[in-house]
Amino acid sequence: KIIFAAPSVKNFVGIRKKLKSSKVKDVIYWPVLKKSEGYYISAFSRSSGLNRVFNEILSNKIPTMLDLEIPLKRGILKHLHYFFKSKRLIDNFLLNAEKNGIEIYTAEYDIPHKLAEALFSFIRLTLNPKKFKHQRIVMLYTSFRKNQVIEDYLLKQLEKSKQKYGEDFLVGLGVIAPGVGENEPILSPSHLEHDLKVLNREGIKKVVIFRLGGLNKKYLEVIKKYVS
Repeated sequence: KIIFAAPSVKNFVGIRKKLKSSKVKDVIYWPVLKKSEGYYISAFSRSSGLNRVFNEILSNKIPTMLDLEIPLKRGILKHLHYFFKSKRLIDNFLLNAEKNGIEIYTAEYDIPHKLAEALFSFIRLTLNPKKFKHQRIVMLYTSFRKNQVIEDYLLKQLEKSKQKYGEDFLVGLGVIAPGVGENEPILSPSHLEHDLKVLNREGIKKVVIFRLGGLNKKYLEVIKKYVS
C-alpha cells in the first residue's frame, strides 16, 4: 500500500493514475489542509477546511488516512474558536465513513502516559477504539528520540499499544525525508533497519514508513529484507 498526501481528492486521483507498478495493491488518500487551516487534522483545525475534505472523501468513498496532529505553525490558541465544531465534524465524519464502508486509517502520536491519553482523546489527536472503527498507525518516529535508548523506547510503546489495541494497530516509522516542517531529523538506513528488526522480533507485521520523498536505493535494500 502507498499513502499519498494531497490537498484534494482531484489532486490525489491525478497522482494515483500515474502509478504503474503492479506491486502497489492499494493507494490511500492522505488529505492535508491549507496551512492557514492548520494543515493537519484535529479539533483545532479550521472547520471549513475539515468540512471540505470530509465531504470530498464521503462523496468519492476512497480509503483515507487522517494525520492527527496539532495545527502547523499558527498554534492552538489561534485555532481555539474552531474547537467544538471541528470536534463534531471529525466524529460525524468517522461515523459516516463507517456507514459508507470507507476504510479509514489514523496516524496518531505515541502516548506518554494516562493523563496525556485523556487529553489527546479530548482534542482528537487519538481516537477511542470503542467508539470509532478505524485502523491506527501509532507514530514511533525514532529519528526524533536522540536522547533515548531507541530499543527501550520502541518496546515500551509497543507494549502500551498492545495493551490498548490488542493486535489491531500498525506502526509508523521514520522519518526518512523532511516533511512540511522542512527540518525534521532523518532516520538513516541503518537506524531504519534496527527499528524493523525490533518490530519483526516483536511480531509486528504491518509497518508504515514516512515519507516517500526519501525512498532511495539504500532504504529500499533495507525494506526488501522485511517484505514477504
